[in-house]
Amino acid sequence: MFQALINAVDTLEATPDIDGAIVTTTSPSVFCAGLDLSELHNPDEKRLREFWSTFQNCFIRIYGSKVTTAAAITGHAPAGGTLIAMCCDYRAMHSGDKRYTIGLNETTFGLAAPGWLAGLMVSTIGQRKAERALLPGTLFSANEALEIGLIDDVAPT
Repeated sequence: MFQALINAVDTLEATPDIDGAIVTTTSPSVFCAGLDLSELHNPDEKRLREFWSTFQNCFIRIYGSKVTTAAAITGHAPAGGTLIAMCCDYRAMHSGDKRYTIGLNETTFGLAAPGWLAGLMVSTIGQRKAERALLPGTLFSANEALEIGLIDDVAPT
């Protein structure tokens, strides 16, 4: 998935008449479920290096893209989904289902968000709010995410 996103950004940037793109999903309830944690459990070192490098490159390519990006978050967006959303220039989240959540919840699985990802959270919502969210691995509803600045808008549909 992350390689597909990198390829999409490359294609968008190579197309002169495209100025922006919306990142969304066809899933009715999940924007992006995040990383496949099985990739991190007893990994093959070569595969893990490739996986992690692709993950980081996805962050670099979307965050640094010259194409304006907007995330239309129409479902759950934990961990990697939050990364993708935070890389976009604008983030709107569906509020119709109060169960939809967004946030970096790595600590709930015994993992720590890497420094560059935690730094992106700090850049997005501020130091203290990020500390209070990262430590317990808080997942926010759309309205809570709007309140702390993790998203820019809430949409009812």
